[in-house]
Amino acid sequence: MFNILDGSIDFMIDKATGKEMIDAARKSGIFRLVDEADHKEITDEGTGMSSWFVGRYKHIQWIHQNLEITSTKGTLRSQIAYELSFRNSKLKVMISLDKGSSHLDFKVECDWQEVGCLGKGVPQLQFYMPLHDSCAMYHYDVPFGRVTRQALDIDLPGNNYIYGEGKDGSAGVMLMSKVGYGFRGADNLPLPY
Repeated sequence: MFNILDGSIDFMIDKATGKEMIDAARKSGIFRLVDEADHKEITDEGTGMSSWFVGRYKHIQWIHQNLEITSTKGTLRSQIAYELSFRNSKLKVMISLDKGSSHLDFKVECDWQEVGCLGKGVPQLQFYMPLHDSCAMYHYDVPFGRVTRQALDIDLPGNNYIYGEGKDGSAGVMLMSKVGYGFRGADNLPLPY
């Protein structure tokens, strides 16, 4: 399941159907550092803020290098933990899977020390999880309900989850977060920003 060299997920099988859920050809379950274009780079009327605007991706850096990985396998829970540093920031990740569960739990602590700079862009930490099959629709939870959207290569708001539904209506993958995020449902992947 896990690659002990870089902390990525090699495969994720739905035990009920035997179906592969992630794209084994791409690194999955990883964190990436994305440099977004800032608002001034996109329009002439730059606002100097970026809280409500996600710019186009200028550069994407895979940060899973030189990891210190530890793993334990118990009777009821298996887990893997790693730490990594990138630029001025640090990330601690603990991934656990309880016996008989279909829920893979990521506990993440980030000491974020990155700052955007007008003209250079805005840094973003991104969790990347490409899926095996393309999705017909993506379901996002929003205030007072849920909205269904087609695949769009743009970050869209969602309170706590995105669910990528298979084209044939089969089970998909849900990515959940305890805090509000936005998600990008496109190119067979749900990922938060």
